[in-house]
Amino acid sequence: DAGSIDLLDIRNCYAGSKQMGEIYCQSYFKQYNIPIKIVRIFHTYGPGLQAGDGRVFMDFIENVLRNEDIELKSTGEAKRTFCYVGDAIDAYLKVILKGENGGVYNVCNIFQEVSVKDLAEKVIEASGKKLKVKMIERKKGDVYLPSKINRNIGDISKIKLLGWNPEIDILEGFKRTIKYWSNFSRIKFITFFTLEYVKENKTFRVGEEISVSNDVKGNNTLQSVSMLVNIEMPKYNSSYIQNNARQNEIISNRE
Repeated sequence: DAGSIDLLDIRNCYAGSKQMGEIYCQSYFKQYNIPIKIVRIFHTYGPGLQAGDGRVFMDFIENVLRNEDIELKSTGEAKRTFCYVGDAIDAYLKVILKGENGGVYNVCNIFQEVSVKDLAEKVIEASGKKLKVKMIERKKGDVYLPSKINRNIGDISKIKLLGWNPEIDILEGFKRTIKYWSNFSRIKFITFFTLEYVKENKTFRVGEEISVSNDVKGNNTLQSVSMLVNIEMPKYNSSYIQNNARQNEIISNRE
């Protein structure tokens, strides 16, 4: 059941795009017998989240790391489930190894359903800091489109038949996530680099590497990127990297 999605509501563009992806997968499975398995991922968090992610739980984490009170621009009554990344990965592997081709599985921790306001309080508790949750009004002209869905929870009965059962509760999960980000407390800049090289007239991309630098010039960043590329492309040295690494975006300043 794909649920009810009003495709004429621009707030639903994200959900609509995921539904389109599922239709593509099912079409290739039915027409060409290409084996596919679909997981519907509900809110998932944990170590590895990127600064500036934009989702509510990362915003809250950034607040506590900066010793700021958490400000809610809504009533905070909307309820969502929150699944720790370790539990989610376990679910994906079980679907890949045990799931049926053409099957659809919800990955959702139904045991950790809380309101946005309660989540904010849990994140503060996990941080161990004496901060507060404050309710404020949105500024005039704010273009944010609030969700019309007050509660969103998935049926996990199907994936439980594969032996999956989420174990990490919200408090423990956010303690681990905050601890992960606390390791970056002395980082001033986190920079994305995209590396490309040409071999036999083909362009190869060596992914996006999150690297750390202690200054805007990025000296340490280029050094760490060189280490990655020397493994992937041993024929190229750091001078090649310095000439060809393209800085895309500085995503965080945590002085």
